[in-house]
Amino acid sequence: MNKEEMLAFARARLKPVTCLDQVEVLACEPGLARIQAPVTDHAKNAFGNAHGGWLYTLCDSCSGLAACAGGYAHVTLQASMNYLAAGRPGDLLTVEAVSEHAGRSTCVNRVTITNQEGRLLATASFTMFRLEEKVPGLG
Repeated sequence: MNKEEMLAFARARLKPVTCLDQVEVLACEPGLARIQAPVTDHAKNAFGNAHGGWLYTLCDSCSGLAACAGGYAHVTLQASMNYLAAGRPGDLLTVEAVSEHAGRSTCVNRVTITNQEGRLLATASFTMFRLEEKVPGLG
């Protein structure tokens, strides 16, 4: 599967999830994924900033893309997230997952969220467990 086919596959996987309907997939390859999403009204918490659960969902989805791009289905085994600054309404957030370890049954991805000014809003570590099933539509 070439790079454009991989990106189309990743985009089709994220769009049906309501809270991810405005996500743009910028990169998707084994061990690396990058997505962008605006902080809109549906992403805000009671204080008017990006909801932590929505930010976590972006990180989890991005980490899953980086893991699954290798062809095997993965699920989140463990995650730890540090919120460093607020995502504000109108911000355009970039989420990047980079694999730091890829073993036979697990991979560990470092995930970051930055805003349009490059300010670091959150960091996370995701351990993904590899399933035996191939990802449908990949190879």
